[in-house]
Amino acid sequence: LDGKMKKMTSKPVAVGMDDKKDGKETGKEKVGEEPEIKNLQKPFDMNGEAHTLYFLADSAKIEMASKRDLLSNKVGRCLSAVIAESRDPNISAERKAELGIAESMLKPIGEAAKALQKLALKAKQTPKGDLSKLPNDIDQQFQYMLGLIQSYGQVTGNRDIEAMVTPKTPTAQEPKPEDKKEYPKENRGRIQIQGKDMGNFPEGEISWAWTRLAPAKPPTAEEGLSALDSLYSQLNREQAADRTDALQKARRAIRQASDAGGMNPPGGSYRNESARKDPKKTTHRIDIEVNAGIAFIK
Repeated sequence: LDGKMKKMTSKPVAVGMDDKKDGKETGKEKVGEEPEIKNLQKPFDMNGEAHTLYFLADSAKIEMASKRDLLSNKVGRCLSAVIAESRDPNISAERKAELGIAESMLKPIGEAAKALQKLALKAKQTPKGDLSKLPNDIDQQFQYMLGLIQSYGQVTGNRDIEAMVTPKTPTAQEPKPEDKKEYPKENRGRIQIQGKDMGNFPEGEISWAWTRLAPAKPPTAEEGLSALDSLYSQLNREQAADRTDALQKARRAIRQASDAGGMNPPGGSYRNESARKDPKKTTHRIDIEVNAGIAFIK
C-alpha cells in the first residue's frame, strides 16, 4: 500500500526450555525473538484534517487516527448518535436530511471495518503473524474502505468520523408557566395571631406582613406556611392549644389557594371550634389578611 509497511518487533522471550543440540539435551535455555509482524498504515485527509488508517496484524485491529481508536468503535458511536438525533421530533427537516445521508454512508464504512477486522485477526493467527496468508486483494479492500471514509467527509463536510457527535449546546431553561404569568403590580397583606390572651406580647398580637411591588412576585405558599409555623411556635402552651385547629385550617387554606393560583382579598379568619362556643375565647384566632393583589402562589 504505497510501499508503506511498518515492522513491529516484540521484546525477546524465552523459548525451548528443553532444547536439544546434536541429539543431546543442552540443559540451557535459548533466548530468541518472536517473528516480525507486519502492519499496514495509510495517511490520508478528510477536508484538510490529517488522519492515518492502520491495519494491525499483530493486534488484530483496524484503527484510525487522529484521536486513535478502533475504527469500528468510532463508526458505532457516530452511527448511534446520528440515529438517536434523527428520532428527535424537534429537529428541522434540513437537519433530518443531513442525518439520513450520514447514516447511509456510515453503515458501509462500519461493514468494511468489520470485514478487515476479521482479516487482521486471521493475520494474527498465522505462524509468523504476517500478511502472506491474506487475500491478494487486501490492498484493494483497504483502499476501498479508505475511499468510503473520504467520500463521507466530502459529502458531509466533516473532518473526522465522529464530527457529527457534538455535545448539544445548553439552551436557556424554558420559563415555568408560573414564571410567564403576570401578577398584580401591588401585593400586600399579613398573617396575624391575635386574641385577648396574647397580653404577653407588646402589641397583644404577633404577625408577619408583606408588601411586594412588581416586578417582585407575591409571596409563595411555602413562604406563607413557614411564616405561619414560625408565629405559632412563639405561643405558650395554652395559647397554642386554643389555636390548634385554627393552625390546621389556615395551613389548609394556604395550600388550597396555591393550587387555585393564589389567595385573593380579603383572606380568611380561623378559630378552634371550641373557641366559637366559649365567650372567653372568641377572640383567639389566626387571621390571614390579603389587602391588595394576591398571596401564596406556587
